[in-house]
Amino acid sequence: MKIFQLYLLRKFFKTFFLATFGLLLLFAFSGIVARADVFAKHHTTLIQIFTFTILKSPQWLVEIIPVAILIGCVLTMSEIIRNKELLAIQTSGVNIWQVIAPFFIFGFVTSVLVYFFNDWVALDSTRKAYDYYTHIIKKRKPKKTYGKYFNVFLEKKLAKGRALFFIGFFDAEKNTGSNFSLLYEDASIKKEIFSPLFSYKNGRWILKNAQILIWDKEIKPTSFKEEKILKSNFKISPEEICIKEKPFVEMKTYELLNQIQKLKNLGIDSKKESTEVHRRFSFALSNLVVVFIGISFSIFLSFLGRIVSVVLSILLAFIYWGLFSFSIALGNTGILP
Repeated sequence: MKIFQLYLLRKFFKTFFLATFGLLLLFAFSGIVARADVFAKHHTTLIQIFTFTILKSPQWLVEIIPVAILIGCVLTMSEIIRNKELLAIQTSGVNIWQVIAPFFIFGFVTSVLVYFFNDWVALDSTRKAYDYYTHIIKKRKPKKTYGKYFNVFLEKKLAKGRALFFIGFFDAEKNTGSNFSLLYEDASIKKEIFSPLFSYKNGRWILKNAQILIWDKEIKPTSFKEEKILKSNFKISPEEICIKEKPFVEMKTYELLNQIQKLKNLGIDSKKESTEVHRRFSFALSNLVVVFIGISFSIFLSFLGRIVSVVLSILLAFIYWGLFSFSIALGNTGILP
């Protein structure tokens, strides 16, 4: 790497780290202020506030880095243009691509690092922060069930026999699912119930188009019937069927891709899960995109002062992430493919 490139990177990193630290403090302060009434209501200690802030910091850092890169690029390039340093560098025979190449390399490397940092650190830390805030600070009981479940098998012993449950798919948030199968047996009979679609409401399982087959103790079929709607508690609740599972927004990308494949195999809508995968890749690449935006902005508006440049950089960041969030919303609704 040439001397002038090291010089530019030193100027850039000075601004970048200062912006990152300043924005992180701003995010932490605003996060505390936004929850001040909750902290006061629940008599939260300083240690608890500090713990929550530390747990939230990785996610804030992921959101801050692109803005810090944008500010660093704008201020560095604007300064060397105003001070005629860029002109002197080009006069010595260096083309503009050699000048800006280190910024793009840094943006690309940062995109890769941010992607893995978000996947392996920030997601887990954010979940822990949410759980800590909800259960420790606000003292709420954990939600019993959430998430989507596949191929659930459960054996339940009853007073006169046993019941074997198999559920192909169950959405614990909506309390709906598909491929419900129950095999009940005791000393005298064996009963099998199957339903392609089912739901759980007001303490009862509601099976649609249920098929009921009964055998005697010699395993001979004695009756078969179909019911459009069959309601029963089956002496079992969703909490017994479900195990703790992460919502899709908390899954690592490889887990999320497996989840999407399972949903597709069952013919279940996976727009939100697919959009989340694209969002993660797009957000990581924004660290590279802002390099292009920042350099272009600084070249054409280099006559502006440092403070104005910082304000406009933050404004650009808000516009970019506003459009980004709008696109994600369109993707979740299926308007955008």
